[in-house]
Amino acid sequence: METGVVIRALLFLIGFLLTLIGIAYWVRRWALGGISGGQRVSVVARLPLPPKAMLYALRVGDLVLLLGVTEHTVTVLREYSISEWEALPATPQLRISPLQALRLQAPTAHRAG
Repeated sequence: METGVVIRALLFLIGFLLTLIGIAYWVRRWALGGISGGQRVSVVARLPLPPKAMLYALRVGDLVLLLGVTEHTVTVLREYSISEWEALPATPQLRISPLQALRLQAPTAHRAG
């Protein structure tokens, strides 16, 4: 092999790796909203539910997501704006009203009678 071909291949490889590093930096910094730089996701509240389930309220940017978490699934139950969330009456364990807690429970089957 000629020396020029080897040098050209090494320069191409270095340029390619620098391009990948630049793209990774851009994606992390801009496309993901800079999550790694500042904490944009935080747990606002959590409530253990038997058996082996949890109810979480996560603040994600300008939203609060109410999540139901079990061993196998994560379900978004409700989405609040910050002002809606702060307007909710506070309970000692989680900032939802008893009526909202009842609405979150699974509907019961009704028999035709």
